[in-house]
Amino acid sequence: MAGMRIRVQESEVMVDMVEALGATALPIPYADVYSALERGTVDGAENNWPSYEAMNHYEVAKYYTVDEHNRVPEMQICSKHTWNKFSEDDRQMILECAKESALYERKLWKEREADSKEIALKQGVEVVELSAAEKKRFQEAVRGVYEKYCAEIMSEEKQMDFLQDKIKKKQFLCNYSVFLLNGMLALSIGSLLPFIRDARGLDYAFCGLIVSLHSVGNLFSSFTAGLLPVAIGRKKSILFFNLFFVLSYVLIIFGNHNWCIAMAFFLTGVARGATSNFCNTAINSLAPGKAWTINGLHAMFSVGAFLFPILLTLFTATGESGWITACYFMLAMGILSWILYAMIPMENDRVEKEKKGGSFGFFSEPLFYLCVATLFFYLCAEQGVIGWMITYFKDTGFLPASLSQMTASVLWVMILAGRLTTAWLSTRMQKEKLLPIMGVGLVCFFFLLLFSRSTVWIVIGIMGFGYSMAGIYPTTVSFAGNLIEKYPIAWSFILTIASIGSIVMPSIIGKIAETAGIFYGMGSIVVVVFIDMVCILALVRYLKKQNQ
Repeated sequence: MAGMRIRVQESEVMVDMVEALGATALPIPYADVYSALERGTVDGAENNWPSYEAMNHYEVAKYYTVDEHNRVPEMQICSKHTWNKFSEDDRQMILECAKESALYERKLWKEREADSKEIALKQGVEVVELSAAEKKRFQEAVRGVYEKYCAEIMSEEKQMDFLQDKIKKKQFLCNYSVFLLNGMLALSIGSLLPFIRDARGLDYAFCGLIVSLHSVGNLFSSFTAGLLPVAIGRKKSILFFNLFFVLSYVLIIFGNHNWCIAMAFFLTGVARGATSNFCNTAINSLAPGKAWTINGLHAMFSVGAFLFPILLTLFTATGESGWITACYFMLAMGILSWILYAMIPMENDRVEKEKKGGSFGFFSEPLFYLCVATLFFYLCAEQGVIGWMITYFKDTGFLPASLSQMTASVLWVMILAGRLTTAWLSTRMQKEKLLPIMGVGLVCFFFLLLFSRSTVWIVIGIMGFGYSMAGIYPTTVSFAGNLIEKYPIAWSFILTIASIGSIVMPSIIGKIAETAGIFYGMGSIVVVVFIDMVCILALVRYLKKQNQ
């Protein structure tokens, strides 16, 4: 319905519904609809057969589309004050008469509809009946309207209807499992970095470079993993990219040169980015726009990220060479993730022909740029903290070496808690209210993390920062859910551009640390979290304006 002007009732819900279908909604008094259609002020209106026929709208609107877009309840109501005046016998009689009259009214209405339709058809009206597939497109388009007005009353069972399908349930579980392993892969980079640095004698600048190479790989695959399925299909594409998970740890374990380490970090990014693209797209297609599914997916990532530093601590407890054992463990996890991908059932493996290359209409959508900016600066902060936090506390001596290693697990257990909380809250309150709260926490707790010197306050800062940042990424992605559904290739561009932040930030921190010290390197993240807060407020303001 893009480009059309449709008359609607003076109702916010009806306006949102028509605009979700791509048209411009014009609330016009019912008595003025005929003249508005006649003059071309509107291209169409919505109503039932009796109203269409009784108001002679068929004279100026010769096409009638049966889409069954809503149902208006006809209710018999009575105030409690009046109801209490009746005797019990009278109440029973009224209830019985109400049921009987309701059935009679339905019979009369059905007959009236048939008569009105017959009159309209005799006047040359052409009826357009939607197929099941076409009606499905209408239903998908207005999904966001349901979420806006019904989020607080939709039951958990309704929220999880798609899990009743066996194939979708298996897709859901496999994607969640793979994303847990992806969390372990992501955290292994920052956790292993101090051991690799000591074993190879690397300086801060080179460490910053290889952490950035991880993000470059992430960026590379985030984009190509969105395009390659056009040629070979989604499953073959992700199986190909996930081979680099295994290959990266082969290079770390057996490589004898620094270029092997650099290539390994790049390939871990390739595997991570491909998984992020595949899983986010897959889960969004199972339940478009549902924030809890995306938050739940990223909660699994947090579980993996939380587990790896603990496992690394156990592996290295027997000696410094224990980090090599941890690498062998990750090699096995890479093989497991490939097997899980092979198990995922794919109903529509190939990207549809009409989506090949995608439509680039999202470049004209302000929502695209606001989501990209929010995710860009979020990823700057996330990758800066994840990549350098352990090294920061270990080298400054603000925390003991053993406790420094555990800060990653503390961070990720709070991210896990935050994402589970956000997944729960997103079904009970508006996302537009939730996101700014997380943004404020991100700023405040990073200041506490950076400037505290007491172990207790540092740990509180880490916990608060992890809890606050937890829902920013998945909630922002859920805002873009309908945009991604409309323009499938949009996700590749969002993730690709936003991922540049995770590339440049570790290198910036490394360069500053090399010249001014690690404290000032980490301090550069202060600027990033402030800008991200501004982007969050701009995004929420835009969404509220659109809703109004």
